[in-house]
Amino acid sequence: VLGGEKYLVNFEYMGQDIRTVDIDCGQFVNLLKRGRIEGHKVDDKSEPLENAVFGLFRTDCTEFVSANALMTAVSDENGYFEFNNIPYGEYAVKEIAAPAGYIFSDEKYHVVINEDGDVIEITAENKPITVKISKRDIYGNELKGAKMQIIDSEDNVVDEWVSDGTNHVVTELPAGEYTLKEIAAPDGYVIANDIRFTVDVYGNVT
Repeated sequence: VLGGEKYLVNFEYMGQDIRTVDIDCGQFVNLLKRGRIEGHKVDDKSEPLENAVFGLFRTDCTEFVSANALMTAVSDENGYFEFNNIPYGEYAVKEIAAPAGYIFSDEKYHVVINEDGDVIEITAENKPITVKISKRDIYGNELKGAKMQIIDSEDNVVDEWVSDGTNHVVTELPAGEYTLKEIAAPDGYVIANDIRFTVDVYGNVT
């Protein structure tokens, strides 16, 4: 709050004329209390995650997108991100985009700046997107010896393996569209048809 008004003050003396004194009070400056939010982005093993995008929002915000954020920050190679020079008040911190291959988090962090120089620390976790693939015959028996590939929407092979009779687990698979392709079938079987599937940011497979 800034002030710079000049005030007129009247002094009245017994039996004398009224004198007017012009007093220049100068400026009065009130600095807002400001603080900082330090964030740490980790996976489910507490290892740092890079390239997660966070937003700082008003507490009454209902749509947590970049356009509505007061500030945005991206986690670095150490999983660190920060919002600096935040005025006194209450805020919400929310993930806008998860790192590629990790499940998007809906968790919202309520933070309050009470005193000048406040430092609020938060730790945000993402679990990896995990897809399990089973190679079975028509009777539900696991098959060995099938050479399989997962191909993304740009025709890149993102994973390749030979079935061993157990579920094949793919982790940190980015959200997107994929094709499951059998390159070589087990002995005695014909090559199976391609299977197309999608993975969303929450790790759901369709």
